[in-house]
Amino acid sequence: MGNATKYLELIVGLLLVLVGACLIYVWRYPLIIVIMGCIGLVLLLIGLLMMLLGYSEIKDAAEMKKFEAEIATEPETKE
Repeated sequence: MGNATKYLELIVGLLLVLVGACLIYVWRYPLIIVIMGCIGLVLLLIGLLMMLLGYSEIKDAAEMKKFEAEIATEPETKE
């Protein structure tokens, strides 16, 4: 049963690749339109991610300066 399952998966995978390739060929123009529509969405999401990362870095830098200022003003204690 193990080998038969592997061959069946291989055959089904090959059929799905062939059907997918045929459908891409048949629907190539609508596919191009969908891809073109996704470009704007992808750019929007990348921009939002970059803004979030930039905000996070600015916030971390401000916290680090605050922390360094607190350490510099603390009196040193001797044990």
